[in-house]
Amino acid sequence: RAAGPREGRCGLFLPRKARFCGMRRLDGGGPLCPIHTRESERRGRRVPCPRDPSHSVFEARLDAHLAKCNATRDLLELAQQPYFAPGINSGDPAEAGAPWPAGAGEPAPAAGG
Repeated sequence: RAAGPREGRCGLFLPRKARFCGMRRLDGGGPLCPIHTRESERRGRRVPCPRDPSHSVFEARLDAHLAKCNATRDLLELAQQPYFAPGINSGDPAEAGAPWPAGAGEPAPAAGG
């Protein structure tokens, strides 16, 4: 177990990671970072971003966050590419559309097989 949190860092010990939280504490606040402090609890519950669960947002601000989230921008840019087909690797042909271009017929068997 770590000896204690680093100077100016959150004092919450994370058992799964076997270390203290590395986030900075609030200026003039208590021993915890904004994510782990009771102040955050007063502003609402934090939920993982539905586009990118590597970060979290306050539930009340989720709509505003999705409008500016980098993951949303990346998905929109990808969807505009000519080679993009949603659900193409999902394994469900009904979800992805026809598996082969119209008139192409079935794919030829692999050579040597």
